Amino acid sequence: MIYFSHKESELLGLKYVMDKIRTGSPYGRAFKKSVSFYGVEKERDLISELERTKSLSEILPSLKAEYEHLFMMFEEIRDIRNLILSLKEGAVLSELDLYEIKYMLTGMKNIQREKKRILGEEYNLHELEELRRILDPQGSGLNTFYVYDEYDETLKKIRMRKRDIEMRIRKAENEKDKEACLAERRAAVLQEEHAEYLVRKELTAKIMSFRERILANMDTLGQMDYLLAKAKLSADFETCLPEVGKDRPISMVNGYHPYFESKIRQRDRKFSRISLCLEKGSTLLCGANMGGKSITLKTVFLNTVLVQMGILPFAEKMMTPVLDRMDLLCEDAENPDRGLSTFGGEVMKIREIMESLSDSPSLLVLDEPARGTNPVEGTAIAGGLLQYFRKKQHFLLMASHYDLKDIEGVRRYQVRGLKDVDLDSHIRNTDEDRQAEVRLLSELMDYTLEKWDGTKVTGDAVRIGEYLGFSRELTKEIRKLLE
Repeated sequence: MIYFSHKESELLGLKYVMDKIRTGSPYGRAFKKSVSFYGVEKERDLISELERTKSLSEILPSLKAEYEHLFMMFEEIRDIRNLILSLKEGAVLSELDLYEIKYMLTGMKNIQREKKRILGEEYNLHELEELRRILDPQGSGLNTFYVYDEYDETLKKIRMRKRDIEMRIRKAENEKDKEACLAERRAAVLQEEHAEYLVRKELTAKIMSFRERILANMDTLGQMDYLLAKAKLSADFETCLPEVGKDRPISMVNGYHPYFESKIRQRDRKFSRISLCLEKGSTLLCGANMGGKSITLKTVFLNTVLVQMGILPFAEKMMTPVLDRMDLLCEDAENPDRGLSTFGGEVMKIREIMESLSDSPSLLVLDEPARGTNPVEGTAIAGGLLQYFRKKQHFLLMASHYDLKDIEGVRRYQVRGLKDVDLDSHIRNTDEDRQAEVRLLSELMDYTLEKWDGTKVTGDAVRIGEYLGFSRELTKEIRKLLE
């Protein structure tokens, strides 16, 4: 089972993406909130949904005016689901209720007509023209509603009599005649209200027979609205149609995290996109401090999550099986309410994950596990996790600074970092703005992933320390210990 709390959703960037999926109607918003993960048993449905989203995203740019017009119609739709549901409880609809239903029917008719330009014969709404005629007995085509005379001959006669009484009131020559007419009018008003009630009761019964079709149309409107919103998001960003199927790796080519990329672009900096391939078993990510490993983990995780939800991933190419479970453990996700240390919280979460694993593949992403304990035991724990998962039918992706090079059967990637940069030429040894130096360091950093060749991964931390202010004497002593 895959589930994320609000905090987890915000942390990994899922909330950011879902907020970008802009639905227009209350039914679209409700459907978006209900969207979950397809799961292994619905693999075929997931593939169809992804293909449908991709096809629609490709035609939307050429149908900009049609999409905007349809979106405006979605925005005009009001939420009357509870009103329709209440019909089953025997309620008699008010005049305002009947107006809302008539207004909804007009909106549905307009959307059914306009959506064909984009969606063709998909997501057709149930025909409700008969009900529209019932609520518009005069055939005016207006959205307004009134308990019309055409509904009941008795009601019509009462109103005629009431108008006659009102005419007599205006012509009354003395107070006595006027009071008599007013009393007569009050009786006519009561008769009119009762007759209108009987008409509304009859109309409610008639509408009841359309109840299921109206509710089904609301569901269809929500699905249609959400699909269009997903496709619009995909058309506005660089996304791809992923390959989904059993026994596939989790592979991403030039993937990116939309939130982080937007922030970096705001600073006029280039964002390095991520390419890697996870086979079942254990994969280790190592590399420089400040090397973007946490962003890499979240990018892989987010895009894999999106695919499982039927949303096109932010990548040039992507491949993944349908997953049974997904978990991301990182420092940001700590829960101080549990009253546990960082390490204790990690242990509890990993225990929960391992107890919940099934025979279907899952993805577990760990950002610096066991960092809250001493390095000797931390190395053993991180290494033990890699060893445990290396022959499992699950995907483990771990980022770690611990020395884990001797563990066999583990695929490794490293962030290129600063290994091709001559930092000495940038060291100024001045007291200028340190934030400017950090920004320059980020610009010099190469966040590209490459398969690790087995060489010792050291040096960047010391070089960064020297660049940001370590004295040459201190750096010399540190390097001695690394030899």
